[in-house]
Amino acid sequence: MLDPEWIRSAEFDLLHVHFGFDAETPQRLTDICDALDERGKPLVFTVHDLQNPHHEDTALHEVQLEVLPGRAAEVITLSRCAAEQIADRWGAAAHVIPHPHVVDFTLIEDCGRSPGGARANSAWGFT
Repeated sequence: MLDPEWIRSAEFDLLHVHFGFDAETPQRLTDICDALDERGKPLVFTVHDLQNPHHEDTALHEVQLEVLPGRAAEVITLSRCAAEQIADRWGAAAHVIPHPHVVDFTLIEDCGRSPGGARANSAWGFT
């Protein structure tokens, strides 16, 4: 669906992009947004990663993000902090839909008290 020709010919109400755009060039993303504008179809973009953790070089992801939030009719993100960064970087007001916790809070607390917990916590970004 990330194809300007598909967008120009398919029947749909809106295009929601969450993942799957990392293989597209910024120009291709611009072409996709242009095709949506031509059809009067809104883009809803969920900003899941402000930095792509799967790429050592984040330059492409950063340039891709220069296209999508500013062209989206609605921006969704997972935290208030991310929404603030999105507003600062792209001037887009993001609607926050918090991600449910995948790990029980008690387990997180127990991990911090267990032997090796600090080492395990630092690998997950808990300090």
